[in-house]
Amino acid sequence: MIDINNYIDHTLLRPTATTDEIKKLCEEAIANQFKAVCVAPIHIDTAKQSIEKNNVNLCSVVGFPFGYNHIGTKLDEIARAIDSGADELDVVINIGAIKNEDWKKVESEMDSIATATKLKKSKILKFILETA
Repeated sequence: MIDINNYIDHTLLRPTATTDEIKKLCEEAIANQFKAVCVAPIHIDTAKQSIEKNNVNLCSVVGFPFGYNHIGTKLDEIARAIDSGADELDVVINIGAIKNEDWKKVESEMDSIATATKLKKSKILKFILETA
């Protein structure tokens, strides 16, 4: 039997999320043995302290929610998230490039981000579409 909880990223990315809500999210992730908590960059420090010494990864988003940030901005967000303690990065793919079917741009950005992230530190890197 598969332990599905070990594959779940418990996420709270609402722009109005409070510190108390982030702490609660982390408590739930610990209690349910989820793989990770995923929070906005502004909440990395709170989440890191809340999950410390537990077997829960810290994930943050990059380019959230539309992915249309300049590649330099995304790379800066990645570096800051890693320096702050993120174990995983959910990088939003450029929705505008996808809508334009500019697959060369999408692939180039993904390659640049994967290379830069690998050089910085080995982290879990996921490319996502925000579809909420």
